[in-house]
This record gives sequence, structure tokens and C-alpha cells, in this order.
Amino acid sequence: MKTFKDNTGHEWQIGFSIGSMKRIKTDSGFDLMDPEKDNLGARLASDIIYFWEALWHIVSPQAAVASVSAEEFGERMGPDCLVAAHDLFFAEWAKFFHQLRRPSVGTSIDKIHELKTRAAAILKKTLDEDQTLQSFPQQFADQLDAELHEQMAKLPAMLSAAMNDEMVNVKVTTPAQ
Repeated sequence: MKTFKDNTGHEWQIGFSIGSMKRIKTDSGFDLMDPEKDNLGARLASDIIYFWEALWHIVSPQAAVASVSAEEFGERMGPDCLVAAHDLFFAEWAKFFHQLRRPSVGTSIDKIHELKTRAAAILKKTLDEDQTLQSFPQQFADQLDAELHEQMAKLPAMLSAAMNDEMVNVKVTTPAQ
């Protein structure tokens, strides 16, 4: 079993047995024995909220002992904690299947996590290095500023014209005597 810490320093264990797999499926519907069903593996790799829900069901017995609610557990899980738990989850999940002598399932879980991690690294590198993307916010701000200055320069004339129109449309009437 591997451990990760939440923002308070509390350690949580991630590990799998056939009993925990059954409990998690019964309690939550997450069938961790079938990572391909409903694209579970890919979804857990890419949807962090979905992953957190599964993680809660994994650690819920530990949380009960520590008197930590699901809401409190969520509040304790900052980004670094969640990423650490995510990596440990995939390592332990794959390890479970390798030890169960189902290497094709374990390897597919390893690959799902590896591809997700690699895609995130490539995206970050692309965003960091792409000059067009780096200069886009400044270009957008410059265009917005220019448009705003142009419209603001027209404002006095627009107000004056609007006031003149109002004055022309005002009828002077005298009260009937």
C-alpha cells in the first residue's frame, strides 16, 4: 500500500484487495475490476472530479476511523495532494492486476496513466514555447485598449448629439386656462 498526505498532513493509504474492490463497487458503482467498462480507466485519468469521487470511496473506511466526512476530505485535497493521490492510485491499481496475473489489464492501466501524463507534459511545453499563444493575451489587451479609447473619444459627440435630439423633440406647451 502506498500513502499520500492531505493538506493537514494526514496520511491516507491507497491499496487494493479483492475485498476492497467489491466494497467500492457495492458502495459506489465504480467497478475497478473492469477498467474498460464505460471507459472507466480513461475517465478516471482525465476527469479529476470523477477520480476524487472514486478516491473518496477508496479511503472512506479510513475516513470513518478518523471522523472525516466526504466534504472535509474534499476540502483537505489541494491540487498537489490530488495529483499525488492520482499517481499513486494508478500505480496501485495496475499493480493489483499485475499481481493477479492479469498483465494485460495492468499494462492497459499503466498505459492510460502514462498517455495522460505525457499529453499533459506536451500541452504544457507547447503552451510555454508557442510565441503566438504567449503574445495573444497582450495582443488582445492592446486591441481592446485601442477599441476602448476610440469609443471613449466618440462619447462626448454622441452625448451632445443625444442631448440635441432630446431638445428638438421637446414640445413646449402651455397649460390650458
